[in-house]
Amino acid sequence: MAAMKIMGLNAKQAQKYGRLLSSRKRLQQMHVLTAGLCLESRLPILTDRKREFRGIKGLRIIPTALVTEFESGKDILNAI
Repeated sequence: MAAMKIMGLNAKQAQKYGRLLSSRKRLQQMHVLTAGLCLESRLPILTDRKREFRGIKGLRIIPTALVTEFESGKDILNAI
C-alpha cells in the first residue's frame, strides 16, 4: 500500500478522458476515467477486470494475483 499513488483529475487528464470516452462508447464512464488517469500518469492499472478495459491502447493491466507472487511493485512491472 505504501507504493500506491492517489491521483486527481487535472486539465490534461480531463482531455485524455474526453478523447477516450468519445472513442469508446461501450465502456463505462468510470472505467474510461480510470484508464485515462493511468495513461496520463504513465501508470499501469491493477485489476482483475481486464475485459472492462479491453481495447484501450497503451494501458498496461496487471492482474491482482501478481501482487502476492512478487516482493515489490518493481518486480511486478519487470514481470509483465
